Amino acid sequence: MGIWSCSAFGPAEGNNLVFSTDATGRIKPRIAPGYAVTSGSGEPGAPVAFGRTGPAAEQRWNEPTGQVP
Repeated sequence: MGIWSCSAFGPAEGNNLVFSTDATGRIKPRIAPGYAVTSGSGEPGAPVAFGRTGPAAEQRWNEPTGQVP
């Protein structure tokens, strides 16, 4: 996982900054669609990493139902 400044978003590096979500709530980088952002645990504030996509609940980033902002 990396964070770049907006000035890094250019033709050569732009795909490093593009992520999408799939129907199951996985956040996947454009340059590595077989990977997803994965939580280190279910605890708030846990670190995140990339892991191969799979059935793990730690790869699902869906808002809990019934929550009101």
